[in-house]
Amino acid sequence: MPGFGDRGDGCFAAFAGWVTDHLARRSPGLIAMTATLGLIGAYALSRILMQFFAQCATGSSPGSSTTRSAKLVFAAFAHMHTLSLRFHLERKTGGLSRIIERGTKGIDTLLSFTTFSIFPTLLQLFDLHRRDDLEVERLVAATALAMVAGYVGFTFAITRWRVRFRREMNDSDTDANTKAVRQPAD
Repeated sequence: MPGFGDRGDGCFAAFAGWVTDHLARRSPGLIAMTATLGLIGAYALSRILMQFFAQCATGSSPGSSTTRSAKLVFAAFAHMHTLSLRFHLERKTGGLSRIIERGTKGIDTLLSFTTFSIFPTLLQLFDLHRRDDLEVERLVAATALAMVAGYVGFTFAITRWRVRFRREMNDSDTDANTKAVRQPAD
């Protein structure tokens, strides 16, 4: 594997020399404190930038996701008007509106997650796998693909386990909303 000097990275060598000379004049306690505070500051900055870029990603396509959600809600609303009079007389509209709300929120989350998280990750993995000019990169790409495959498998297994509880909770919530919309008997 070629080192830094083999690729002509003179700038890195000059920077490393400057850092070494600068640190040699400082006390170890000051170096440790500066490094600790620097890492804390870098972590805080990374969290701020992560939130900033997440907001930029969400804000970059508000019209398309809102339009999709509005179309779905409109279709569900139109379908609700085609339901029988008996359904409306039994006052199941509260439960139905809660189901519609959960469905649109789920679709928005899924589209956003797919667009801004899954697709970019897959692109990076395929790009890493595509560049195979060094043996080490092929090993790194294969390891990354194996780790992602393991993560996806684990995520699906846990999700299947969680869905049972989520369905029970949603059924209870729908039942409660159906009862909450009913008018008390006089």
